[in-house]
Amino acid sequence: MSLEIKVDPAAVQSLIEKARIIPGERMEEAISKLDALIDAVSDWKGDAKAEHDLASADLRKALVQTQALMEAMLATLDQAIEQMNETDEEMSSKFETKVDHYLADQ
Repeated sequence: MSLEIKVDPAAVQSLIEKARIIPGERMEEAISKLDALIDAVSDWKGDAKAEHDLASADLRKALVQTQALMEAMLATLDQAIEQMNETDEEMSSKFETKVDHYLADQ
């Protein structure tokens, strides 16, 4: 009993659904706000504009890459949940088969 690991795939799936909000909505919102800020300072002159544009481009790239990384992590978690469900069903089926064989031998 001490080596047992109990994981409820449905509980993990619920947590993942909550985590999907970040790359799906919040990162898009951050990118949109950054784009709006870039538009708001478009009339700046001199080095400040160039430096701001460079920093904004770097930040936008980082946000897009972070969003892609989060989506990849969520896809990996989806695969893990699917594997947990398959393993759970397989174990359940094996257990039922063993019980049926045991009862048939009685």
